[in-house]
Amino acid sequence: MSEDFSERKSSVVKKLSLMEDIKNVREKELMDREKERKEENEHRAKIMAIKEKELQIQAAMKKQELQAQRYIKEMEIKAKEREMERMAKEREREMDMQILNADTSTMSEKRRALHEIACEKIIAKWFT
Repeated sequence: MSEDFSERKSSVVKKLSLMEDIKNVREKELMDREKERKEENEHRAKIMAIKEKELQIQAAMKKQELQAQRYIKEMEIKAKEREMERMAKEREREMDMQILNADTSTMSEKRRALHEIACEKIIAKWFT
């Protein structure tokens, strides 16, 4: 009987030991899975941060590109405006030259005096 009891006791101890081992293995598996989930979440967070940074860089590059295009357009408009002003001044000078070169011999005294005044104003305008 004592042997029976010893065997049963030994069997129960083995079962308890086995159950404890199983419990420890399960706890370790749970801890490992939790650690993996945590690492995956950290990895996803890093990837999201990288993607966010990439989007910010792309947005900054697009903004810079648009600013450059706007600057180029402004320069083109200013160049056209300067060209228009230059052409207007050139036409004005041509008209002034026509006035200066007008035949004064056929003009009356009054018109000749007005012509001289106009010529003086034109010449003064050129030198100011």
